[in-house]
Amino acid sequence: MKAIKGINLTIYEGHITAILGHNGAGKTTLFNILTGLTAPTAGTALIFGYDVRDPDDMDQIRRMTGVCPQHDILFDNLSPREHLQFFAAVKGIHPTGIESEVTKTLRDIDLTDKANAPAKHLSGGQKRKLSIGIAVIGDPKIIILDEPTAGVDPYSRRHMWSVLQNRRHGRVILLTTHFMDEADILADRKAVVSKGNIRCCGSSLFLKNKFGIGYHLTLVLEGICKEQAINRLVKTHVSKAEKARRHGRELSFILPHNAVEKFASLFSAIEQEINNKNSKLGISSYGVSMTTLEEVFLHLERDEEPVDTVDNLSKRIVRNRALSRSLSLQSKSTSYQSLQNESNNSCFDEEAGDTTQMGGLEIISETKSPITGIGLEKIECRPNCLQTFTALLRLRILRLMRDLQKLYFMVLLPLAIATLGLYFNSTQRVPTKTHPLALNSTTYGQTPIAVHNGRGADVTGFYANLHELGVTSLTSYDGNFSALLYTEPHMAAINVNHFQYPEYSLTVLYNDTQQHSLPIVINIINNAIYRLVEGGSKRNWTPITVRAQSFLQITEPDFNFGSYTATFTMGMIFALLPISFAVDMVYDREIKAKNQLRVNGLSFTMYFVTYFIVLAAIMLFICVALVIVMLLFKTKSLTSWPALTTLGVLLFFYCPSSILFSTCVSYIFDKTENAQSILPNIATFYGCIPFVLVTFLGGKTAFVLHVIFSLSNPMYLPYGIIYYVQKVDVMCKPYFGCTKLTLSHYLTDEIIVMFVGVLVHIPIWFFLLLVVDVKKTGGKLMDLLKSSKQNQPSEEDAVRSSYIGENEDQDVKGERQKVMNLMQCHTAHPPVVMVENLHKEYVKRAAWDPCECGKSAKDADTSKVAINSLSLAVDAGEVFGLLGHNGAGKTTTMKIITAEEAPTGGRVEAGGDRTASQRL
Repeated sequence: MKAIKGINLTIYEGHITAILGHNGAGKTTLFNILTGLTAPTAGTALIFGYDVRDPDDMDQIRRMTGVCPQHDILFDNLSPREHLQFFAAVKGIHPTGIESEVTKTLRDIDLTDKANAPAKHLSGGQKRKLSIGIAVIGDPKIIILDEPTAGVDPYSRRHMWSVLQNRRHGRVILLTTHFMDEADILADRKAVVSKGNIRCCGSSLFLKNKFGIGYHLTLVLEGICKEQAINRLVKTHVSKAEKARRHGRELSFILPHNAVEKFASLFSAIEQEINNKNSKLGISSYGVSMTTLEEVFLHLERDEEPVDTVDNLSKRIVRNRALSRSLSLQSKSTSYQSLQNESNNSCFDEEAGDTTQMGGLEIISETKSPITGIGLEKIECRPNCLQTFTALLRLRILRLMRDLQKLYFMVLLPLAIATLGLYFNSTQRVPTKTHPLALNSTTYGQTPIAVHNGRGADVTGFYANLHELGVTSLTSYDGNFSALLYTEPHMAAINVNHFQYPEYSLTVLYNDTQQHSLPIVINIINNAIYRLVEGGSKRNWTPITVRAQSFLQITEPDFNFGSYTATFTMGMIFALLPISFAVDMVYDREIKAKNQLRVNGLSFTMYFVTYFIVLAAIMLFICVALVIVMLLFKTKSLTSWPALTTLGVLLFFYCPSSILFSTCVSYIFDKTENAQSILPNIATFYGCIPFVLVTFLGGKTAFVLHVIFSLSNPMYLPYGIIYYVQKVDVMCKPYFGCTKLTLSHYLTDEIIVMFVGVLVHIPIWFFLLLVVDVKKTGGKLMDLLKSSKQNQPSEEDAVRSSYIGENEDQDVKGERQKVMNLMQCHTAHPPVVMVENLHKEYVKRAAWDPCECGKSAKDADTSKVAINSLSLAVDAGEVFGLLGHNGAGKTTTMKIITAEEAPTGGRVEAGGDRTASQRL
């Protein structure tokens, strides 16, 4: 796509040059290239000899350039004075001259009274003026302004023209605008850009002469006129004259440029008709005007497009319908008697035979049959819940699917991390089987034994058998226990008391530092005697075997890093996923999309249900993906059907509770950037910290904390659900002595507590969502409990006497009294919109000053009255215009009417309902 194509343009110093063109023509792209924001694909631009493609030259260009971008780029919490001080320092103004330059600029842009107000409290027009001030501060050599007066009131716009004209000398001022009168008056030269190409360039006079459609001759007609005769009169003198339009008692013709020499005779003929009292043409006066720059612009744009395109046809249809609608609305306010009175003031065309009755709006064709219903055809809009639901759901899906980066961080990356956690869980598993330990002479490697034969028994065969059974050494001692303390370490000592078949009496002393020494020694003695009794034959003798089998584990298993990692990563997915959608809701409120949908009739339920469905679908997809991964890694603790059933039920009820919780928390934020940086931290902190406490503390303390967190903290639940479901499998044999888990094994106290917790969270957070949504749209808590039809004013809606001005105009007082009467006495057909004594006051928090520590906060705060006791009524079919300078309160009024903001006092009714209390 080519934004600009082969532009060649010379801009002169000391001139104001306007770049004109339709939206998307390439004006902003051109400015971005000149300021270095975008590199040109081909070609270059030289500014005072510096090349925009050279980085060193671009630094010099930026030092002499001031830019006002198309959209305001301001710091919300800085005042206009602080903005200008900052940019003055950036532009290199000497510190001693910054304050005087800031004061001068504030005076030039007419923001002296708002110099210390935060930028977020400025109106749209005031922000635009501040952006212009940032561009011109420091007297830059080059001033580039992209639609500088968009949204600025007419007075301020003309004031800015004077400022720019005073600064033009010795500078290059380049601007774009969609106001043709602004370009005509302010700019010395105009360049028209269309689809990336320069169509023409020159002064206003040059463009009008070259591309203008001619001069406009406007005739003011009397009550009775002959249009065809007037048409013949004009064309007699100027043959190429064309009829432009007929509106009311005005008839307009277009006279070509090349017929200027014939204008004198035409004007003389018209003046004769005016002065001739017997004239039947019905001309009362006339006037001539030159082509406007707007007509030149439209003429150039029309030359770019085919004449008979569907788009042009549709535009003509829309224009015709708009005219018909305006005529239709005019007819509604005209009585039958007035139609009869106006019938005598019609213009008759004797040749065409048509009568156009401007007052009555009755058109009679050549067949004389009346055509009624000049207005647009009736279009009925019937709300269709299914259609609305489908459209909104499609919007949610398209926004998600077209944001690949968000989809990656929301689905793919968490699944990858959870897969890694499950891998660790599969490789680091606590052994569940124990192997018996054979107790013999080889258990400890060597088996030295001390012996004492105090009775002189024949133990030769016995000693020989001991050697055969693995006793490494037999050491004699005197039989005293104290003697063993001074000999080298032995496993045991044997005192032979009586050794003669069939009776054998031996005393065994064992070393308890070797845990299994006693059973090993006894087994060796028994085998030695057994072999002796059997006659010492190896063929008929089978030794006695002793093994140690450990008892079942009755304490909780040691910390398993793999299991903990799997729980942590999987729990984090379900904790953070609702947060991403909560950020989307903050974005909707920031760009006013939610309020726009609400004003267009979208209900509270429909708005949130579509969000919940999309999020639930993503959670279901993640759950299925996790089950597949767990099956691949053979995670038995989570893939058995009782575990999956328990996990599925708990997560099913967790989804709505987590979504409601995240949505409620999102109302804390008004900026998407803040929500993106803080909400994930909140979810992580309030989920991970309780989980770590519960898992590491153990015992009754852990259970008590588990109950508290399950009932109060939805972010803890996904970690707890996965952890305790896994724990049932780990504790199967130690606690339950089971070999196969059933669903009843999962009905532990911890899991029951979590099930109760998710069920408790749903109604609590749903009610809180209703509360915060109503409060955010300017309603009251009682609006949830009573019908929105109850429109009796409350004490808070009572008007303070100080709100009402003392010197109000009589018409204003009459409108106020009219609204008051309509509010008190309901009529059959009330106005569509009624505003009664509306008052809006903003409290400005003063910046903290350490020198005024003793001052109270209330004393430091100041208030700004945006709307002061406004009363008005708008009837059906009426187009109501709200005019005023920048900062007058127009936008604030519209925000309150659409329930985007809450009023400080007064009330607004639309369609019989209070907008502040309307429950959607």
